[in-house]
Amino acid sequence: MTRSHSNTVKNSIHRVEAEGLPILQAGAEALGIDLTDTMQRQLLEHIELLARWNRRLNLTAITSPRQMVIQHILDSMAIASILTGRKILDLGSGGGYPGIPLAVIFPQRQFTLLDSRGKRIEFLRHVVGKIGLSNTSTVKTRVEDYQPKQKFDTLVCRAFSSLQDMLRRTQGLQHPTSRLLAMKGKYPVEEISILPDSLQRRLKVESVEVPFLDAKRHLVVIQF
Repeated sequence: MTRSHSNTVKNSIHRVEAEGLPILQAGAEALGIDLTDTMQRQLLEHIELLARWNRRLNLTAITSPRQMVIQHILDSMAIASILTGRKILDLGSGGGYPGIPLAVIFPQRQFTLLDSRGKRIEFLRHVVGKIGLSNTSTVKTRVEDYQPKQKFDTLVCRAFSSLQDMLRRTQGLQHPTSRLLAMKGKYPVEEISILPDSLQRRLKVESVEVPFLDAKRHLVVIQF
């Protein structure tokens, strides 16, 4: 690593800490989540790596560390109280949300990050190794092609696809004891209306409050 590159990295880390740490601490407190110093470091290092890799992978349109914390980390952690089960699958993980923040705050659970794009999986593997997540693995494949040896307790996805499409693509992952958590912005009235009546009766929609975010968030919970 050249001296100029090393200085660039250090400046990037300093900016993320200076702009991101106060909002991360305040947001976690608002959500009732007790973050250790190690967890804070892991979450902010993920943000710094996301910003650095974003220049060539286009992982996010957000460039401000403060907004990355709000719209990625706090948005992901806002569903923490609704998450259940020991084995969690993050569908279409992309930049690692919501899977990585949830894996950080729930070290006793096992998380699998699934994405079909090789470069994104390369990034996710780098993050997992760099921040030291021993409870997280990655899988490169399409959702509909994934055939795990063991079932997952919870499938979670964030801005991945419509409910109808997601349910179709996860047919091989659905079990009577598992459920799907689909993170949405506004209340997905149209997406729900086209689902079969039998399925509509098995779902519920939770309103989700993300600290410092002036936008609506909802979580669709489907029990298989």
